[in-house]
Amino acid sequence: MTMKKLVMLLALFNLTVGAQESHIETIVDSVKYLENTQVKIDDAPNKFLGEWPSYMMAENDVLLLGYAGKKAYDSNLFTTASIHNSLATAYLKHPEKLAQIPNMLETAMENILYYKSKDTDTFGFWPNLPLPDEYKTKKERRKNIYVETRRPNHFLLDSVFINNASNVPDDADDTAVSYVAMKLNQKVAEVAGNKAPEIKLEKIGPLFSQYRDTLGKRRSMHYYNVLHGMNIYTGAFLTWLQKEKIFTPWSWAPTSHKKRYIPYESNEVDCVVNANVLNALATYDELDTKGVEKACKFIRKSFKKEKRTNLCGLYYPNHFHLHYVTAKALKAGATCLEDVKDKIIEDIVSRQLKDGSLQSKPKKDSNLSKKIIGLINKGENFRRKKNRNKQEQETKWVEELDPYDTLQSTIYAGLALSYLIDESNEEQVKSLNQIKNYVLNNKIQDELGTYWKGGVFFAGGTLVRNDLKWRSNAYTTGLVIELLSNMENK
Repeated sequence: MTMKKLVMLLALFNLTVGAQESHIETIVDSVKYLENTQVKIDDAPNKFLGEWPSYMMAENDVLLLGYAGKKAYDSNLFTTASIHNSLATAYLKHPEKLAQIPNMLETAMENILYYKSKDTDTFGFWPNLPLPDEYKTKKERRKNIYVETRRPNHFLLDSVFINNASNVPDDADDTAVSYVAMKLNQKVAEVAGNKAPEIKLEKIGPLFSQYRDTLGKRRSMHYYNVLHGMNIYTGAFLTWLQKEKIFTPWSWAPTSHKKRYIPYESNEVDCVVNANVLNALATYDELDTKGVEKACKFIRKSFKKEKRTNLCGLYYPNHFHLHYVTAKALKAGATCLEDVKDKIIEDIVSRQLKDGSLQSKPKKDSNLSKKIIGLINKGENFRRKKNRNKQEQETKWVEELDPYDTLQSTIYAGLALSYLIDESNEEQVKSLNQIKNYVLNNKIQDELGTYWKGGVFFAGGTLVRNDLKWRSNAYTTGLVIELLSNMENK
């Protein structure tokens, strides 16, 4: 046998048995990074106890939101709850090797519960923060009335309009992810011998089923769903857990901070949100909830065409985010999604590059969206010229962005495959191991531990879907911990 053939055989052997290699040391050191970066001291409203860092970033000039390059630390529920769930998943697989995780999750759960609305038992994205005096009404300023609204705690919103618009209601996405966190927290506490918060609701299903895309309940249709062919009256779950209003020309401009504002006063249907809801309902064994079959149908349709898969997540621009959350829902027991299992695997394997990575294609906006965004950016460019004396924003990071979000796409795809893989299928095993190798080759190590550079895990949605995004090294590192723990000892 020639040396060349021997090398080729060894390479093939490594690909087929790679899933059996242990990476527990990498997992442990990555958990160390999350332990070191979790906020230990409450410094509200600057930072909140138990959360992990994430950053809100403007990639392009957007009227009233900021200049390209503007970014700031952002406290939000979704980041902390998602990391909590990744860590809990890893701990339940390897409790003896990840003994530090339960204490981390206990602190994270305190943070998660801070975002819960007591009167509705639902959860929202941003914290309630004191409203600056310049955005209060004259009466509120005169009487020095204390006012709280939801908004980012560091990303400056320098207008009354955009502050009012950020005061959004509770949503199905954060509520679903948080209830999964509460269930996982109980399981972790049981294994670790700790106490976990009690889940007082008999059922979580009604929280979602009362807000569905059904005839007779809708007051208006969201333009994004209509433009991108996502049908009308799908019966699926809506994003915002609040009644919408009839759309009028004034719906674009919230006039008061005294009420929660659904963007454009029109609720919408998002495929990733629906997958998160299905995952939660499966976790609680509540798949008999009204709307489940319709939500499954909506997701199945979302996988039929690549364009729809790319666009159906209003707040999730990464192509493979839907694959990941759908795979989790399937693993949790949402059998109504079984028809898309092969489609998810096929999409991942067929799109994989030679180095093992996958890429999310940059979204192409519809002609109408392009025109609207063009007008918005022209307005921002004009405003920017008028304010040249303002402090220049750091823009270098924008120029260095990967438009294909390669690492994050690869991790999402790897997670989906790790939940759905047929271990007797050599092609799938090879694909997953190539993903693992690519991910490991992109790890970063320093005194805090092992981590990965954060990709896009959330976006501003609709008109600013490609302009305003959230990234977090901690969030992405949590995903890798989940991926590697899924593959450990397989």
